[in-house]
Amino acid sequence: DADHYRWLMQFISTEDEVGHIVFGGLPESYYVSQQAKFKTWIAQRIHKGTNIYFPAIKMDPLQTSLDEVIANGRTYAPPYFGVDGTKTKLEEAFDFGPRFTVAPLLLNPSHFQESNHSVMRFSDPGETNPDSIVMRVIFGEHSILLTGDATDKTMQRIFNHYSPATVETDVYLAAHHGSASHGSNSVDWMQRIQPECVIISHGCSQGHPHMEAYEAFAQSLRLRKNVPPHDVIIGRASDEEKGAVTVRTTRQAIYSTLGTGTITVNMKLGGVLKTTLERRLDTIKEAIQVSLEQQGDTVVVTPIKSPPPSPLCPRKLDTSPESNSRKRKRVDKDN
Repeated sequence: DADHYRWLMQFISTEDEVGHIVFGGLPESYYVSQQAKFKTWIAQRIHKGTNIYFPAIKMDPLQTSLDEVIANGRTYAPPYFGVDGTKTKLEEAFDFGPRFTVAPLLLNPSHFQESNHSVMRFSDPGETNPDSIVMRVIFGEHSILLTGDATDKTMQRIFNHYSPATVETDVYLAAHHGSASHGSNSVDWMQRIQPECVIISHGCSQGHPHMEAYEAFAQSLRLRKNVPPHDVIIGRASDEEKGAVTVRTTRQAIYSTLGTGTITVNMKLGGVLKTTLERRLDTIKEAIQVSLEQQGDTVVVTPIKSPPPSPLCPRKLDTSPESNSRKRKRVDKDN
């Protein structure tokens, strides 16, 4: 989705030195209303020496322009399972030196290779999330799983291909900002990947993380349950258009960027994971534009009338009396 690439052309300027850029999915899915500008940017990057990949079409980098992969009559590349050791030019994009092993568990999950070696693509043109690139990072004895906006369609192909030991991870960056839609972040996922630590990178406009996903994260048998108390902001259920914001204080290793700011995970060779958080509950009200009132063992969350602008949550909350009664929730405390 656009939230993953919207600032790409501003973030990487024409003067920046960048070795490789890998795009998941089809090229026409990017910058739909700015295709001409995107083509120009791609051509400038190639001229600057950047290797641009669209592995849905081919595993080699573009030579001159984006037109190479959007021409009529194009074919699709087969699914690519990067941990299998298949040698392609694309591997250079994931080479970060001898201390790290970085590999895509799967590229092109919507592609299926026929017996005659032709490749068929089965996907909904309006649904690009299954094309997310799922990455596995290994440093010493530790591993990280980065899933983008992966859906159940993406992850089931991974689970069906790899051994349980390959998909198990220490740190899991929750798929799709902690969404539970399209089968993302299900109990089945957690029982397979068994993370010790879950990090949810999210804002507040879409109700992420969904309550079902948060509850699924806790089903990991390896999840650490004795970390220092911290606060997690949890959104609505996945089947609700609007719902309550819940602030939960927990000692489980489930972390919310909106609740705690920057989350730093230190992984030392031969050591244990150590997590550092930026902030605690007293600053959450600035992030989600609510007032927090301590009442015994609970915290009442109430939307602020005419909330001030916030870069984290620019959308104003519904402050009608009915909305306030619906959105006022108590904070649960996990064990």
